[in-house]
Amino acid sequence: MENLDPVILFEFKEKYLEIKRILQHSKFDPESEPYKSKYAAIFLLQEMRAKALNLTSNSHSTNETKERLQAIVFSSSLMLATEFIETEEPSKGEEILNFILEETKEIYFLPSLILTVVSTLNQLGLLWSQRGDNLKSYEFLKKAESLYEEYKSKIVETPLQVNAIFDVPNEHATDENGLENIYTLTLFYLAQVVGNLGNSIKSAVLCHKTLNRQLEYKVFDPIDWALNSATLAQFFIEQNAFTEARHHLAAASFILDKAASNLEPNLTEEEIEAKKEQLLHRNADVERCWAKYGIALLCCSKDRLMESEDYLKPPDELLGLKFSTLDFTSYENQVTKDYILTYVDARLLFIDVKLRLQRASVFYSLEDHASDYILIAQDMSQLYKSLTFFEEDEERQAKMHKRRVDLLQDVLKEVNPEIYVTLCRELWYELGEVESEILDIKLTRIQNSADTPNPHFLHKVNVSARRAIQAFTLFLDSLKDRITKQFPVVFPAELEKPALLAYFYLGRLHSKLITADQELKIVNMKESIRCYQMVVDYCEKNPSAVENVSVELGICKEMVTLMPIKMMKLVGSLSNLTI
Repeated sequence: MENLDPVILFEFKEKYLEIKRILQHSKFDPESEPYKSKYAAIFLLQEMRAKALNLTSNSHSTNETKERLQAIVFSSSLMLATEFIETEEPSKGEEILNFILEETKEIYFLPSLILTVVSTLNQLGLLWSQRGDNLKSYEFLKKAESLYEEYKSKIVETPLQVNAIFDVPNEHATDENGLENIYTLTLFYLAQVVGNLGNSIKSAVLCHKTLNRQLEYKVFDPIDWALNSATLAQFFIEQNAFTEARHHLAAASFILDKAASNLEPNLTEEEIEAKKEQLLHRNADVERCWAKYGIALLCCSKDRLMESEDYLKPPDELLGLKFSTLDFTSYENQVTKDYILTYVDARLLFIDVKLRLQRASVFYSLEDHASDYILIAQDMSQLYKSLTFFEEDEERQAKMHKRRVDLLQDVLKEVNPEIYVTLCRELWYELGEVESEILDIKLTRIQNSADTPNPHFLHKVNVSARRAIQAFTLFLDSLKDRITKQFPVVFPAELEKPALLAYFYLGRLHSKLITADQELKIVNMKESIRCYQMVVDYCEKNPSAVENVSVELGICKEMVTLMPIKMMKLVGSLSNLTI
């Protein structure tokens, strides 16, 4: 590849360097002309490609010269196609990409072409994925993988990078990792496409391979890598693959800490502060992921102990996915990966999660990040809820639920429900659930006691019931039209089940109010019947809702039949007393 006229090669090199300079400057283009630099680069690429094609057609060229010119033609074609796609002309880009594949189908294995061909297949895979044709995208990406594997098994020469093709000085003429890095991109695209095709397990495995190769070849941004590893851990959590989830979370924390201790020395003071703020932000995100891990492990341990149908073993394909090039055992050992069996173990995990949520809330403060602050408070509430299962003492269970009440109420006092209506709605609903659980603990204590409850304790029972009623009522009121103050004929799909359950809970709560006043007891019963009837009527008008509340609907139907009979007897006895 040394026989190309030095003058011609110099001209190509200068044009290539000019194109690179223009593209580097494109990020400074004005909003009114977002593609100004890219259009200039496209013009130069078209010139360079046309000249190379013309020279290639010269029958007097030697094999070495022809190979160099072919490399220039196809590398400039790939760059041109990429710029067309990025300037919203995908059809032009696709045409050039297909040209590359057609013209290289007999010579793709040349060291000067393999990087371009595999990159071309990647680009076509990405293009068809963006068009929504994931099957076609998958075909191109699998072809890229096949060419990579074929080249690795048959060719010993190191592939030539674009800079070397244009004889650019002060850069490595070859790069042993060039093909590896392009294949890593292939795996990344494959992970997205496979996921879009519905195979989430295989997609997760490919994501892990991508992250592992980025570590192996040292081509990654630490913050992006850490976030991707933590995000993948969330999928492992959903699959109950806690060993692998912990490993990926520990890797994320390790990489972020390493990045914080190795800030680039040539950064300005302002840039250093910006990087520190970014690291603080992303550390908070990873801490929240750790918290999700701990809460999920507590919940899954509960399901496992109760032999619940919700407990599932992790898929075999996910087991053993680890990063062999890193050693962060100390990070992993901070948190257990084993299922929780005792309150002592549960409390250790509880303490770790609580600390992580507190650290996350330093960045996600109420003043600066209200929505995230609310979500962290909800996670803290769920953490206390998860711990109660492992606590046998009902008095201490009640205290944990009371702590949940305080957490949720503190947030509700601070936020504007008109601005954060969706989140406040969730808080009201959860508050209703918590107060209901506190009420159940108190009622159980009455049932299990041989002594008659004192008036003070009965008052506390009613306080819990009324607080739950108030919370569920606020939740339901938030579903009303702001102008007409009426409920929708059909609740939004995501709110239908909680709305019907809120009415079900209200029906039960009104019936649990304790009073010696017979007239007030009748009022409570009427309200209870009304709430149960709301569920029955809604499901009759909207049969599709039945599957959401099938068990509760059966109870509601029974209550609207039995409670009026009971109420009539009470009315009758009250009438006799009046006479």
